[in-house]
Amino acid sequence: MAVDENAWHSVIEVGDDAIPFLDKKFDVGSISDRKAIIKALGYMRSAKGFDLIRKALNDPSDDVWKQGLDAAVSMGGRDALELIRNAIERRRSDHVFVEWSNEAAHDIENEKD
Repeated sequence: MAVDENAWHSVIEVGDDAIPFLDKKFDVGSISDRKAIIKALGYMRSAKGFDLIRKALNDPSDDVWKQGLDAAVSMGGRDALELIRNAIERRRSDHVFVEWSNEAAHDIENEKD
């Protein structure tokens, strides 16, 4: 299911209506596709994408969950911070994940309005 960059730009332009499509594609996509989907969500900055970012933060691929952290930081705010903190709690035995997530949470906490 390789998708080129132009397709992702079109998805971003569609906005929130694209999220159900992205969710379905995330479930069957390759690592690179899942990463690209989450990157698109980060650009969209829609609160409706939080459930999909939550999936990314549970993904076994470092590339995907790191992109999920980037998307959460891009979205910012209390909801993104809570999303990351909940992921840390679920994955507390994964020390690399926790380290990266704590850094992302710190970035959100220190964002300037």
